[in-house]
Amino acid sequence: MLFNPQVSFNSVISLQSRYQPAGWGAQSGPVTTGLWVVTQVRHSLQSENPTRGLVYRHRGTGVSGAHGIMPLTASTYPVLNRADAAASDFNALNRVVARLLSARRTVVVVQVKAVSGTGLNPVGFVDVQPMVHQQNAAGAVTPHGVLYQVPYFRLQGGSRAVIVDPAVGDIGLALVADRDIFNVKTARTPAAPGSFRQQNMADALYLGGFLNGAPQTYVWLHDQGVTVKTAGTVDITAQSLTLNGDATINGALHVSKDATASGISLTQHIHAGVQPGSGTTGTPQS
Repeated sequence: MLFNPQVSFNSVISLQSRYQPAGWGAQSGPVTTGLWVVTQVRHSLQSENPTRGLVYRHRGTGVSGAHGIMPLTASTYPVLNRADAAASDFNALNRVVARLLSARRTVVVVQVKAVSGTGLNPVGFVDVQPMVHQQNAAGAVTPHGVLYQVPYFRLQGGSRAVIVDPAVGDIGLALVADRDIFNVKTARTPAAPGSFRQQNMADALYLGGFLNGAPQTYVWLHDQGVTVKTAGTVDITAQSLTLNGDATINGALHVSKDATASGISLTQHIHAGVQPGSGTTGTPQS
């Protein structure tokens, strides 16, 4: 059984008792009560008396005592009671701390309800709704409201980005900032907090990709290689494109300009051995 954690070395406590504390030895006259200073705290896990294990010194007279068995009642100084007692000071303080912490939001599972600012636009926003409902002490459940204009995450460095825009119905995480980020969201530059609120869901940031279904369009990096699948068109725009390795094309190949194979132009090459009639030409030449 632990002591009240408020009582420690040099704590001031109030002692009120008719009885001589154990361990004082012979004592003439009444026991001195009043304010005492704790000089040692010795604890036994088997101790049932919450005051057992203390060494204390009277603040006024300097008289010392040990292992007192005395009821302690003082409104302005710590009261010794077991931390596991239902009505202990520790449990009362623990409830207050727990209540304060319950109002602090950190990470919330949410679902996307609307998306803005997609494609080649600057990174946009989503409207999301927390998926874990509110519940009161009676067990009644109430859904959360929608959080509007939540910035979403895009993998980007400078002007280079991998664009995978969120979609309505996606499930992800709302990461709650520790301060009001409204001014930063609006200006996209460093700014003062918009208010004094802290760890509020209104200041969330969206990170997607949790608990979603199987993809239909994807880039898959696996042990055998890389698989790119889409039902649409793969469009690659670059000044030049280099493929290192053999290529297999299952389908038609359309080339808008000339093609060169082993130094021979597809559209400008010539043939030797041209003869009239049914003869064939020689191989193409550059």
